[in-house]
Amino acid sequence: ARGPERWRADAAAALAAAPRGGRAVLFPGAADLPARLTVGDLLSRTAIDAVRVLGGAAAGPEALVETRNHLRPDRSHDTLTLQLAPSRAGFVPFEVPDPHPCCGGH
Repeated sequence: ARGPERWRADAAAALAAAPRGGRAVLFPGAADLPARLTVGDLLSRTAIDAVRVLGGAAAGPEALVETRNHLRPDRSHDTLTLQLAPSRAGFVPFEVPDPHPCCGGH
């Protein structure tokens, strides 16, 4: 199998061998993503199974996601779920790529 079917098979094997929870840093499909894509494309091109928007908003398949080249989906019960936050252009991953201290290093 090639494409999404293969990615899902590879992801299933990796998930079976990995701990039962935590955050995925490397997963099938993550390396070749553009900076912006739809939720539908994100789900079909990667091993991510679902997205969840903070605050309960819906993110349909046509909603835009700005990846910031930093996706860290949560793993729970053999499922990868990417937490999203609303943004001006659609959604962004909740986890920021370069977190910094909020108080200037006090």
